[in-house]
Amino acid sequence: MNVIAGLRDSPGSHANVVLQRLLDRLGGTEILREQYFPADGEAYLQWGFKKTPALLSAIESKVPFIIVDMGYFDAFERQARMSISINGLHGTSMKSDFVLDLPPRRHPPVLDYNEEGENVLIIGQMPGDQSLRGQDIDAWMNRAAVEATEVFKKPAHKRPHPNMLNPWEPKPPPLEDVLSNAYVTINWTSTSAIASVLAGIPTVTQHPTNMAFPVCSDRIMRRRAVGREAWVHDIAHRDYNLLDDVDCDTACEYIIKALPQARAEACIGKVDAP
Repeated sequence: MNVIAGLRDSPGSHANVVLQRLLDRLGGTEILREQYFPADGEAYLQWGFKKTPALLSAIESKVPFIIVDMGYFDAFERQARMSISINGLHGTSMKSDFVLDLPPRRHPPVLDYNEEGENVLIIGQMPGDQSLRGQDIDAWMNRAAVEATEVFKKPAHKRPHPNMLNPWEPKPPPLEDVLSNAYVTINWTSTSAIASVLAGIPTVTQHPTNMAFPVCSDRIMRRRAVGREAWVHDIAHRDYNLLDDVDCDTACEYIIKALPQARAEACIGKVDAP
């Protein structure tokens, strides 16, 4: 199979190392992602959902594409993990029709719902990140805080992304610590919504590309979600330890198994384009 991996123009970068580990198993060719997808390619592999010439030309050629990004679990280990999205990014990528038939994979526990909590937590993201889908995150956080205060009659705490802070500003406490005091969390596309759902915190996500969208409210309200076990089973089959050779093998087995469905959907344009 001729999988085309679009590498960054930065030899030895984290993204390139991950893609090369996968390409060694899948078989294929490396190009720079500023190049165009070659005519003999059968699938495209890229780190991140950036609108590159290689990705856009792959979509135009109606071939399946795989987006690799940071993992979904373990806040302290996400750099050592990777997530797999096919024909899109995260929640708006392809829903594999075989995933519920796969054996269980390791994932964090799904905790009982927390009935208490003293504040509403508004989760920030990096301004300008592709995953925001054009949203002005600062303006969104301000609107969400005002609406949440009116609805829940509880203080709204805005949690900026740690990389949004100046070097001299104190870093916020770990997400796990602040979740324990949350009555509800409100997210745009942040993957921190996954941790919130797993911790049993009623969670609002307001864009379908959020991986927690199927088990959250999309309006500012507090409700319990159903189907969390099936949801986390699906996520677990898209989250892999990139430092573990066996897990990399398993990731590639998942990709290969998904490609027939991905190819059929790409042919009819059923993809999520950046």
